[in-house]
Amino acid sequence: MTGGNAGSSCPSNSDAVASARPIANAKGVRVEGRVDSPIPVLVDPLQIQEVLMHLVKNAFEATSKGNVRIRIEDRGEFHAILVSDTGKGIPPDVMPNLFQPFYTTKAGSGGIGLGLLQSKHIATGHGGTIDVTSEPGKGSTFTVFLPRRRSNEDPSRR
Repeated sequence: MTGGNAGSSCPSNSDAVASARPIANAKGVRVEGRVDSPIPVLVDPLQIQEVLMHLVKNAFEATSKGNVRIRIEDRGEFHAILVSDTGKGIPPDVMPNLFQPFYTTKAGSGGIGLGLLQSKHIATGHGGTIDVTSEPGKGSTFTVFLPRRRSNEDPSRR
């Protein structure tokens, strides 16, 4: 794994939320939930922070006067980081293309279609994945699955 921080716990979401907050404030979007304490997973925290930044920014951009919710769930062998929004949702015909290179629904607004692809690549590089569920008109949830660190696992071996 690349990066000098390999083997650390996953960081909090504070920086990801802070970086996208101007978008949220301008649109009247409210953030629910916080992930302030590290979770026990073997990751490069800067890479996972980048994943969260992409997902939170996308959620804020998709939501108008609604909510973005960030939470962590225990899913057996995995910790799941969920970023949900009450935005417009993703049409079914767009879902298969979300993680394709250079695919964007934000043409002309600065998106080049690499954020979700890069996020999925980072998650799979850490032994996890990203899933998405969406209902048009009601919102979307992106779930990042990261393998749980075992208590006897040496973080420096990742």
